[in-house]
Amino acid sequence: SRIVVIYTTGSQATMDERNRQIAEIGASLIKHW
Repeated sequence: SRIVVIYTTGSQATMDERNRQIAEIGASLIKHW
């Protein structure tokens, strides 16, 4: 569901904001691996 949020808000978010969201998701995936 988090990935969907990035796709829906990606067009409105700046590159830094988008990268930050991707970084948080990547960290979450690693923690719950």
